Amino acid sequence: MRKKIFFFLKPSGLMDRDTVAGFREEGHDVRVHTLRMGQTRQGHEVQFFSTKDIIETLDSFRPDMIFSFNGFGLDKNGILARAYESRGIPFVTWFVDMPQPADLGTNFVAGNSYIFVFDRIYISLLNEAGFNRIDYLPLATNPHRFRNINGVVRRDTVCFVGESDYKTIQYAIRNIGEMVGTAAPAFLDAMDASITQQIRMPENDAWSIVTDVFPRYGQDVSGYPEVLKNLIAAFIEREASLRQRLAIISGVAKRFNTVVYGDDLWANVVSDGFRGRAHYFNDEIVEAYNASSIYVNVSKYQLKQAINQRPFDISACGGFVLTDERADLRTLFTEREIISYATLDDLVDKIAYYREHEKTRTAIAHRARTRVLADHTYQCRSRTIMMRLFQ
Repeated sequence: MRKKIFFFLKPSGLMDRDTVAGFREEGHDVRVHTLRMGQTRQGHEVQFFSTKDIIETLDSFRPDMIFSFNGFGLDKNGILARAYESRGIPFVTWFVDMPQPADLGTNFVAGNSYIFVFDRIYISLLNEAGFNRIDYLPLATNPHRFRNINGVVRRDTVCFVGESDYKTIQYAIRNIGEMVGTAAPAFLDAMDASITQQIRMPENDAWSIVTDVFPRYGQDVSGYPEVLKNLIAAFIEREASLRQRLAIISGVAKRFNTVVYGDDLWANVVSDGFRGRAHYFNDEIVEAYNASSIYVNVSKYQLKQAINQRPFDISACGGFVLTDERADLRTLFTEREIISYATLDDLVDKIAYYREHEKTRTAIAHRARTRVLADHTYQCRSRTIMMRLFQ
């Protein structure tokens, strides 16, 4: 049945436009409200909107559902949450980043909200915070954008597409510094030891690592405010991810002709193979995913069980992906559709093998593409969302 959806769209959101398209492909009437974004002095991202204008739109458009990513479309005073609830309009948000329950508070009206999470590990986190309408929803792709370009001959290169996250890491360091002041050497040692442990134990939550490691260095974290806990955990996950990505991509680049699309930090790793950023919202990224014979995916430690966007997008373009193992990988793809690796040595061995076995590589990529087009598009995800809410 056709539904009316009021959609809060973040201009820089990677999945927002594709999800709007997915809802529309399913025949729904989508009214888009583009958020105006800004930053505080500390670099925190904030949204600007007129609650009055939004409430007037709700009363004129009369949607069956409000939708957003990562909790956008809510205000700290709970004005909009109460407006949604009083009108009987469910508020639906899909977290494609780590949710911060401590920040939700009055933003959400639990009985009138439905939360989707991209990694099922966050379900228990939100349950403990008092939310009970929570469901797992993996990422997906838009096959109308991510597609096989006819006539393109893939080069014998190994490709990685991704950011170093250096700016986010600097943001966390700056804000941690403002909160703790001049850090004692023991604090810095505890941070470095926590990063090392995160790399060694990727399945562990960053804050649980902190509570285990910091006391060994005489650091009592029990009284830290929630915002500082979140900043430290985010820094540890992202710095560990950066170190892991640098180690893997530099290790691959020593053995194979490797190209990298991303921020300038990668120029120091692959030099001649650095291609700059591939713009996500036009065909630059699509062309990048059609250019190489093998693609390496290195997940951030933030993803405990889920797989990230790349296996879906690359497979939709007909590319062959070697990805690090995650618990949910085999619930989405079989071993005949996407190949995983466990260590750098394992990855190097598999790159060497599949470079020499083009027919096998092409057949695997074809099966992955078939799976993605059947089960892992944003149209599929929009259908799942509507089924959960209205059936």
